[in-house]
Amino acid sequence: MNTDRRTILSLIALGRITPREAERLLMVANEEHEMRWIAASCFALAIATQVHLYASMLASPRSLADGVILVMHWLGVAL
Repeated sequence: MNTDRRTILSLIALGRITPREAERLLMVANEEHEMRWIAASCFALAIATQVHLYASMLASPRSLADGVILVMHWLGVAL
């Protein structure tokens, strides 16, 4: 059991918060945990994409131009 959960349960035991408040706190803690995983996954995917793009740009000059066009397209820059 993680420390957040233990702390919330001890607050219930001490009578400082109600079970309903504890339930809300637990839901917020779970959502925050999920958001961290989502952010970490997006960051890892972005890094992997950049590494792949960089490796393909080194392969040939033509792929460098394709990579620049692709990045500009992603950013919404018109040529």
